Parts: sequence; C-alpha cells; structure tokens
Amino acid sequence: MSATTMATLLGLGALMPLSLAAFFGGRRDDNTPPAWFWVLISVAVAGLVGWTVERIALGWSAQLADALWASVTACMVCFAIVCGVRPAAWRLTRLVMAYLLCLGLAATLTGVLTPAPSTPAPPTRVDVWIGLHIAVSVVTYALITLSAVAALAAILKERALKRKQPPGPFGLLPPVLECEWLEVRLLAAAEVVLATGVLSGFALLAARQGWAIALDHKSVLSISAFLLIGVLLFVRARTGARGRGLARWVLVAYLLLTLAYPGVKFVQEVVLGRMA
Repeated sequence: MSATTMATLLGLGALMPLSLAAFFGGRRDDNTPPAWFWVLISVAVAGLVGWTVERIALGWSAQLADALWASVTACMVCFAIVCGVRPAAWRLTRLVMAYLLCLGLAATLTGVLTPAPSTPAPPTRVDVWIGLHIAVSVVTYALITLSAVAALAAILKERALKRKQPPGPFGLLPPVLECEWLEVRLLAAAEVVLATGVLSGFALLAARQGWAIALDHKSVLSISAFLLIGVLLFVRARTGARGRGLARWVLVAYLLLTLAYPGVKFVQEVVLGRMA
C-alpha cells in the first residue's frame, strides 16, 4: 500500500466515526454538546491534521485532491473551534459531516483519476509565501462553507416550522435565530480572511509578474464573492435583513468561492486534462 493511499485512508477514517455518530446517535436537541461529540471531533481533527502532515511530508502536489482534503481539514478544525466558542453550533453536525464526507469521497475519487506526481518540486522561499496565500484561501473557504451550512440549516428549519412538520431529521438543527447568528458571524470572519487572501494574491502577482491585477477566472470569482459578502454584511447591518432571502445569497457567495477554488482546479485537471 502506497503512502498516498495510507494518507487518504487516514483522512476517511477520521471522518467516519463522527459521521456515523451524527447520523445515528445525534438525536439530542439541547445546546450543550454531549461528551461523545468532543471525543469524536477530537479524533477527527487529529486524524485530518495527521493526514495534512503526511501529505506535506510526501510533497504537496497542489492538485485538486490535495486541495479538497485541505478544505476538509480546515472545515473540521474551524467547526471544532466554532463549537467551542458557540456550543449550540454542534447541532449542525449532521449537515457539516454529510458535506465533509461527500467532499472527502470526491477527493478520494479525484486522487484516483489524477494521481499526484511522484517527484514534487523542492520548496523555495517564494513557495513559502504561496503556501501562506493558499492557507488563507483554504481558511476562507472553510469559513464560508460553515456559514453556508448555517444558512441552509436556517432555510430547512424555517421551512419545516412554516409547514408545521414534525421535527424529523431537522429536529437536531439549531433554532433559526441561532443559525442566523452563526451565518452572519462566520460570513464576517470569511470576509476578513478573504480580504487578506485577495491582498496577498495581488502582492504575490505584483512581485512575480510586475502587476497586481489578473483577470483570470479565480480572481474574478474571488473578487465577486468578496464584493457580494460585503454587500450582504452592509445590508444586514443597515436594515437588519434576515431570513431565507439573506440565506440564499450566502449560498450564492459560497458557490462563487467554490467555483473560484476547487472549481477552477477541477476544470484544469479533470476536464481539460481528459481532453488533452
């Protein structure tokens, strides 16, 4: 078994226990995370961080599979931090784990279709700064993902309440107001980190090519997401807008960043790679 396969199995193995617990054991509706949650999320974080360390030791390939697994790791770490700061956020576990498990499976499939090169380029001083820029981008994507999950939870919860449906699978989700609180705060955090990423990207481009504006797909989508999030936060602060309208626009911002980060890599490596 190759080291790459072992690293992938380590990542999937970190996700599975918490995923199973969320779907089959997460039936409590209080705002205090149970003990099993902290045990399993600690195991998941340790496993995913271990995967990241393993991949860096093997030589980071910067391919789509590695980018997806890095996003899974960042989302899990950020989710653990959010749950520590705002305990009621643990009730998003089912949605978060469903998303991360799908993303992990997609990363595994992508890794099979586009295997990483066996001899990665040696790191340089410039690569260190690029690595920091990538780290900022991954954290941004993790925060906007969690904000989108909270927005989706608010939509599902509000729809169930209006239709007077029994709690069913949405019974564990936080109340609508809690979802909106998480949605806005995570969106604001993503905006701050995204601003850092956009500025650092401009600085890197200026240092390497002599100009700070590049009208490629990633830049246009990232700037569009930055402007949209800024408008959403401004409208929220000025008018107190809330509900499904705001939540849907949060999902649009998430879609823009998805197209900007993993989306561009998918087109380059999978679509164009198969056509080449």
